[in-house]
Amino acid sequence: MDSPIKLWARSHRCDPDNLSTRPKSPDFWRVRFTPLVLGGLLVACSGGGAGGGDPGPGTSFSSTSDGEVQDNEVVAILKMNAPSTQDFILSATLPVPPGTVTDGALTVPISVAGVGNIAVPTQIEVVSRYPNADDGADVIHILAHVRRPDNVNTGDPIEFRVGLNPHSFYELELEPDPELLLSAPGAIKLLALDPMGHSYTADLLTGLRDGSDRAKIQMDGVCAKRIKTHEVLMPTAEVPGALGTLPHMMGVHSYLTVFRGANHAQLDLHIHNGMDGRDANTTSDDLLDDLYFRDLKLRLPSGWHVAFAFDAPGQGNVQQTSGYTTTDLVAPLAGGKMHLMPKMSHFVRRLVLYRTGRGTEARELARLQNVAFCQPGIAPVGLPQWSWWNSETARYYPQNHRLPELDYMGLENVRGQLSGKLDRFETQLAAGASGNYPYESARMGWAHPWSVAYGGMPGGDEIHTFDGINTAWAASREGLRLSQLRMGGMVDRQPQVLFSTSGEPTNYQDLVVRPANRAPYIPLWFYNVPSPGDLFFNFDEAPSFQEDHVLAQGLAPDYAAELRNYKPNDYQHFIRYTHDMKSLAWLSNDALAKDLLMMAAENYRLAYHEYPNSNYDHFQVTGLANALRTVASNPGVGTPMGRGEAWGIDAALAAYAFGDTELRERYLPWFDMISTVFEEGQSTCTGNLMSYRIWNHFSGQYRVRQAMENAFLENVLRSMATTVYDGIDEERVADLNRIMVDSVRCSMSGRFWNEQEAAPYFNNAVGPYDINAGNFCWDAPPGTTSPYVNRTEYYSSLAYAYQQSGDTFFLHRAAQMLGGGDALARLQEGQGANLVNTAGLVALLQELQGSQP
Repeated sequence: MDSPIKLWARSHRCDPDNLSTRPKSPDFWRVRFTPLVLGGLLVACSGGGAGGGDPGPGTSFSSTSDGEVQDNEVVAILKMNAPSTQDFILSATLPVPPGTVTDGALTVPISVAGVGNIAVPTQIEVVSRYPNADDGADVIHILAHVRRPDNVNTGDPIEFRVGLNPHSFYELELEPDPELLLSAPGAIKLLALDPMGHSYTADLLTGLRDGSDRAKIQMDGVCAKRIKTHEVLMPTAEVPGALGTLPHMMGVHSYLTVFRGANHAQLDLHIHNGMDGRDANTTSDDLLDDLYFRDLKLRLPSGWHVAFAFDAPGQGNVQQTSGYTTTDLVAPLAGGKMHLMPKMSHFVRRLVLYRTGRGTEARELARLQNVAFCQPGIAPVGLPQWSWWNSETARYYPQNHRLPELDYMGLENVRGQLSGKLDRFETQLAAGASGNYPYESARMGWAHPWSVAYGGMPGGDEIHTFDGINTAWAASREGLRLSQLRMGGMVDRQPQVLFSTSGEPTNYQDLVVRPANRAPYIPLWFYNVPSPGDLFFNFDEAPSFQEDHVLAQGLAPDYAAELRNYKPNDYQHFIRYTHDMKSLAWLSNDALAKDLLMMAAENYRLAYHEYPNSNYDHFQVTGLANALRTVASNPGVGTPMGRGEAWGIDAALAAYAFGDTELRERYLPWFDMISTVFEEGQSTCTGNLMSYRIWNHFSGQYRVRQAMENAFLENVLRSMATTVYDGIDEERVADLNRIMVDSVRCSMSGRFWNEQEAAPYFNNAVGPYDINAGNFCWDAPPGTTSPYVNRTEYYSSLAYAYQQSGDTFFLHRAAQMLGGGDALARLQEGQGANLVNTAGLVALLQELQGSQP
């Protein structure tokens, strides 16, 4: 089938070899532009010309005009509610067809149309990429300097057209004050005091000025520049002895974004106690266990102020001292008590720095008033607009499936639900108050954890195969902020990060021991965190004299026991930690979300790798090495994989989608091994995937599969095919799709399907406890099915299976599970209930019934 590019070009009888004539051919946007490759990241940069429609106050528009965006060039619509400021940098993500944005050319294919359809200054960045590098980006981040039309009031809906209007790269023109922030040593500093009163500091842009690997340019174009750095708070003066200084305090990733024509800068911070201690040449990465501190402050030059994305107790207090403004990020506790950051814990802060008199613009930026969303619809030439709802550009989440349209839910109803939830939780966060689930605890210093303390909380809350759909459909910045809020609360209760001196996540390939006469191994037992007593990351050797002092003096915070009680969401429920990060990454190219997804992926890979866990060939039972060994010894009887593997691999798939060439080269062999486990392990007689020993089912007599876990594994199969292998290994794509279809068919058939209840059994025994005894095929002993069924998680798997096989059996089963009749009507009657699991099926049925534009 022809691509949208070819269809568009053919419909206009354009000559792709004659790119100088107007109207421009849609193949114009096949002209490739040159990205900046900095710090190993593919950074696509662009700029638009001045145009007469959208000059910003005080901004030079010396570049030449890129003309108008013509009707026949429009490929997408970006929708938002108008901010109060007259001109601003619009920010939106957009999925694009293959070949739209690739390496190797000097022009940028896309412009945003402003007032009078003038092509305004437009910048493009890469969010994620197709599996085949030649296809380039599959999702881009568009930044454009736009003006609010005169007849549009604050809060009114407003749309901006995106057109195939190629132009050259233009440089960012910064205002003097933000430029000084970037260049002046010490302009942006973090300050902290330890329990003894010793001070520690970090100049957040030292790495940028030094040109070290701790700093990377993540965006650079006509509208914005983003610099990522990693620094560690070091003592201003080293003091030895029992009342002396620690080797360091927190590490901090900072993401500073400066904008065209603006006297403000966005600063996102990720603060952690997760240095991995692997570099013997520096003390800045030494392992710390419990870290106690008095306060944490951000220091800026006088005349600069801080706007917070979310209000909370213990932040925002301001002090003026000797030419600087100092703002509390974590204020001191009453009674001289210390704050506590346990090992591997971390938190985020989202800030906007602004000059005096620019508070309104800063607060709007901090609250995402500049964010727009792509929308479904028909372009002026009669073809579907690029969006998450267009099957040709459906590149949302690792599964890359078209999203459902939510007209049946009512646009204002969807928006009202999102804003209502945000209001409720934002109010509670601002008060620092405890309450009903999910904010059950009051604020604990720097942390206000989301959900219950137990990391393995049962139930379906936030087990979201799809998420962010309502936010995208409603173009709701409130929905996006709700994801930011939840993500922050999840980070607060997820102590599991490890970083190298450069600030990159610790990866398992760097931990391999390679003896001369033995097979390589990793002497680490890891599941979320190192196992107790682990000697590889030997936290027992971390300096404890400050902790001893705090405990001896009774200075530990009152919240210490409650904070320690919060455990990370384990791998069985890892999606609770990652689902909002994925939504923020795909819908806004959020830097914090993308990098923490990378850390989540590397954390899982520390646990799920192909090496033995000792030089005596011990194997962690939950590791990939054990899975490979199991299916090699007992092929065709099921895989030792379930929801824990599904959600860990899902995080890694997200990282792969965003990753640069180096990351993809590291991850691809790992995915190859996982696909081998699926292929060799799948039951040859039933198609079943999961085969686990679960002690609390069937009295521990059998190996078990759970329908929901099988569905999560099927989502991984779909995602691996579309995110990793499509276009580079078609044979493996076919294998993964076949495995997925056979697995879904198994769940809908024979002893796995309850005819009376018209749904798959929740649990089935799939073989004797001893895997060497084989598996049950279509016959099994009595009492090997659960007394209840699963009607929650399987709907999107049915859609995937139908799309790959064309077999209407899967649609028939979907209708049966929904009670019979019109399956789409049944789903839509539920007003979006369980959309996080039904989204794939709703979208498919809408398409089959002709509602796709």
